[in-house]
Amino acid sequence: MPPELATDIVAELPMLIFTSLLFSIPFALAGYWVARKRGLKVRYWTILGFALGPFVLPFLLFAKKKRSG
Repeated sequence: MPPELATDIVAELPMLIFTSLLFSIPFALAGYWVARKRGLKVRYWTILGFALGPFVLPFLLFAKKKRSG
């Protein structure tokens, strides 16, 4: 890898991290909210929502609800 390319990548790293967080946090919150409403493991679905973003929502919506009682 040319040194100029490595320098460019390092220079853009803060913006890449910011953009990743900007898109990951709303999906983590959505995973938390839906899991709580459906009685599922909140921590598990929040972490998956943060890591996988929009790809976790279909799995979360089709997950079986916990039975009460």
